[in-house]
Amino acid sequence: MTVPRRICAGYSLGSLVTGSFSTVPGLLLLPYLTDSLAVPAAAAGLIVLLPKAWDVLFNPVAGRISGRCCRT
Repeated sequence: MTVPRRICAGYSLGSLVTGSFSTVPGLLLLPYLTDSLAVPAAAAGLIVLLPKAWDVLFNPVAGRISGRCCRT
């Protein structure tokens, strides 16, 4: 079964917007912290890195747990 182009375009657009919504603040946060708030670069880097590292480590765990308990 093939998925119509219109459906693919809709999902692609939604994914693009979601990705932009989560990526752009992360890209702009580091210069804002260092230039506007005068946070040291190492501390600003950690502020940006730690939530992303948390996601990398714990999203697969949460997915495995939710997948295990919600199977029918």
